[in-house]
Amino acid sequence: MATFLGTHITDFDQTSIDFVGSNVHGGRLHVASSVDAIRDTANADNMMVLRIPVDAVIRAVYFACDALGAGTADIGFYRKNADGTYTAVDDDAIATAIAVTSAVAKTDVTYEAGATNIAFRNQRVWERANLSARPSYSDMYIGYTFDTGTSSVATAMLDVEYTM
Repeated sequence: MATFLGTHITDFDQTSIDFVGSNVHGGRLHVASSVDAIRDTANADNMMVLRIPVDAVIRAVYFACDALGAGTADIGFYRKNADGTYTAVDDDAIATAIAVTSAVAKTDVTYEAGATNIAFRNQRVWERANLSARPSYSDMYIGYTFDTGTSSVATAMLDVEYTM
């Protein structure tokens, strides 16, 4: 019978100790939740819904919505500019083209995006947003991008569980 060690155990057992952050090995779980009225949107409209530290490690993302009549939505990361506007860092890093034409029951979209691989589950937000280095700003915003506009006013919910 073979015994295999997980990455964390390998790190803990090494002679020269590698730092394993508490966010990777348990950490304290935080939950950010947002329930928002979504207006009738046009193609490429954005809506910021949550703020999260760039060093957080996302553990789970849940999405639900009432019928928005038409369209699709991406869930991704944005940064806030000095002038108060927002710029997409990776607008579909979490989820891509969720059909919001009809109601969506609470759904786990943590690994929905095509580029998101479960092997990267311990990445910090800035890494998951495909940045090559930690940015100088301390928070990232999670928002919706409506690739194709919606046609109804309805409610959407986003819950994000993360460790620090």
